[in-house]
Amino acid sequence: MGHFIEVQVSDGALYRTKIHCYFLDQTRVVRPLHKEKNYHIFYQMLAGLTPDERAKLNLEGYSVHNLRYLNCGDVSQDKNEDRRRFEAWKTCLGPNEQRSPGESFVLSLTPLLTLCTVIELL
Repeated sequence: MGHFIEVQVSDGALYRTKIHCYFLDQTRVVRPLHKEKNYHIFYQMLAGLTPDERAKLNLEGYSVHNLRYLNCGDVSQDKNEDRRRFEAWKTCLGPNEQRSPGESFVLSLTPLLTLCTVIELL
């Protein structure tokens, strides 16, 4: 059993939250089925990072096609749509004095993506 927390933001302020319960199929977390994607945020992040952000996160040269964690399932991608959705994520998380929540969010995703790829190689 897993929980998905939906956070809705309006005009930069928290509007509403919801907690959804779901059954978590552990095999899909490790390796998606042939025609399925893994976590969509990783595809969106790779499409939406700027060259400077990629350099800062040591993700230069990486794509959906050369990260084993993402390329085991469906690798088709609408990069424009994924880029737009990633920008929406960063905008919704808003700015901060030292580090924007969007930047903090991306910084937390990058090690997870790298770790999952390394685990796939073991």
